Amino acid sequence: MMNRRAFVKSCAVASVASTFGASMLRARGGESLKAAAAQAGLLYGSPLFPQDFNKPRLLDLYEEQTSIIAATVYMRKTQPDRGHFDLSAPDRVLDFARSKRIQVRGHTLIYGNATPDWVRDVPRDQAEKVLVEHVRKLVSRYAGQMHSWDVVNEAIDPNSDRQDLFRRTPWVEHLDSGYIELAFRTAAEADPKAILTYNDFGIEGDAPDHDVKRRAILRLLEQLKKKDTPIGALGIQSHIGPQWHGTKLRGFLREVEQMGLKIFVTELDVRDKDLPGDISARDRAVAETYLRYLNAVLENRAVEAVLTWGLYDGDSWLQERQSRSDGKHVRPLPFDEEMRPKPVVEAMLRAFGNRRG
Repeated sequence: MMNRRAFVKSCAVASVASTFGASMLRARGGESLKAAAAQAGLLYGSPLFPQDFNKPRLLDLYEEQTSIIAATVYMRKTQPDRGHFDLSAPDRVLDFARSKRIQVRGHTLIYGNATPDWVRDVPRDQAEKVLVEHVRKLVSRYAGQMHSWDVVNEAIDPNSDRQDLFRRTPWVEHLDSGYIELAFRTAAEADPKAILTYNDFGIEGDAPDHDVKRRAILRLLEQLKKKDTPIGALGIQSHIGPQWHGTKLRGFLREVEQMGLKIFVTELDVRDKDLPGDISARDRAVAETYLRYLNAVLENRAVEAVLTWGLYDGDSWLQERQSRSDGKHVRPLPFDEEMRPKPVVEAMLRAFGNRRG
């Protein structure tokens, strides 16, 4: 009887071969995404969500395909009430990763949209203590076990009424812009070896608001570097559409690289809500966008990791947030709802191979 790992690999071989031709696949030898990424000097992965532990086939797919997984540690989940921490979910991810020798990154320590309501009611003179205690608690617990942390997430808003374009959050209201430096320094004290990351979205395209946001993020990174803040990387989320042609992204990434920062693609997926209903046509368009995007991004050698925001379509946040008008399930990720590989897999293999070449 075929074991689960062999079954997953055989499905990948059959599906990708039928889409792109058996000769190409034979040349790759049924290569996994993590193996192809490693050959290109990259880590490939995805978050591992709490609901995924009920899906043995999916866990096998994570072992087969990923070299890094993200553990979500949103404050509203990990400290829902002041002083009451629940770290059972990230503990489980770390246990799984350790057993499979997969690296882990934490997402995310300080994030305005994931801040529990009680933080708004904290007196200003206690806000610094609350932030420090939260960051220290999580980072210390997993010290030496994390590849990287998204320390601060989505701090910039191109439509903000603030001159520095900082997003209005409880942390800005309590601590002004200094909360970012404070979070990074606290994390570095708790785990000096983890790569500390600033993570954001809406910087991948050519639209005017993306230009504004890129400039604001560069200013933020420059200020942090001038203060010797222990920041090691920029995370670009990369929730993109099928018409992506981000000609300005390359220059932005070069500027980030010149600051001495690593770059991680942290949340890649491709929206298909406005594409035709035909699955083959949709999958081709999504795969072509992956290839175009990754070819552009991976030109920059500072890029060291690529994570899709989910490994298979059954986990995609876009099903709820950007669903299709025809009622069909969205298909933005490498594997479909049945955990079968899609043309995206071959597109990613090609992009990793191009980087390797």
